[in-house]
Amino acid sequence: PLTTMGGLISRLLSGKDYSALVSDFEPEKWHNPSPATPEEKELYDEACAALEKTPDLLDSLTNYKPCSDFIRQAMNDPDNEENEETAFVEVTKNAGIIATFWRFSKELESLVPRILMFLGKAEDDHYPVSEKTAVAKKLAEIFQFVLRFDELKMLRPGLQNDFSFYRRSLSKHAQDPDLEVRDDDASFISLFLAAHIPMMTALSKTVANAYNDDEDITQSIAVFANTMHMILKNKCFAAEDKANLLVVRAMVGAVILFDHTEPEGVFHKRSPVNIVGVCKMLQRTFPELYP
Repeated sequence: PLTTMGGLISRLLSGKDYSALVSDFEPEKWHNPSPATPEEKELYDEACAALEKTPDLLDSLTNYKPCSDFIRQAMNDPDNEENEETAFVEVTKNAGIIATFWRFSKELESLVPRILMFLGKAEDDHYPVSEKTAVAKKLAEIFQFVLRFDELKMLRPGLQNDFSFYRRSLSKHAQDPDLEVRDDDASFISLFLAAHIPMMTALSKTVANAYNDDEDITQSIAVFANTMHMILKNKCFAAEDKANLLVVRAMVGAVILFDHTEPEGVFHKRSPVNIVGVCKMLQRTFPELYP
């Protein structure tokens, strides 16, 4: 029978016995995921389709070339229409790249809350990472992408500079039928770029909206984070297995998402996240267990 996440977490974490979270975990299912139900397969396939886009997105961000020189020339001589036109042509190419980042964030905004709610349904008191490993692994891979994307974005202030110039110049080119990014979308993209960690911020906003409808969604994040922690602590994978890196990144991503979504954050005594264990894992245990 189905149980609510609220009831499940109280049983699984009674007395802070986090080991119960991985009592049925099978590493083989993690390495060779196979959706067990039509509902899980639908989410799994959607997540796979989204994740297939991430290598190209990260490559575009890694190799992003800002238009600083073109913008500087245009701003230093504002009466020179040729410089302004050249700068706009160049920055328009980058605006298209930036728009693909924003559009992908909208895909994740749609997908991640549904994954969390799916994982929040439990059967016979077994935690979903054991029962729904296929989708749980995809969530881990999404967290891994989000952390990497935001890390790269923080090192590239040129994105915001380019898009700011693009928006300022947009009114002069509003009638251009070939513009990929128009003013309505440009406003949302600017808000996306303004965030220090835009992908995680996008997720936190959409999960916060879902929290208003069902507060159990943060419990699902908490149990996921705790499960990732226990997979590492219990050495569920061999020390040399690359799965450990994915799991630790998923743990960090889940903790950040919880902290951004839960009104009280993650750092308080009543937090369902084992934040002390997570911090010890990151500071000492992980480097020792997985050198």
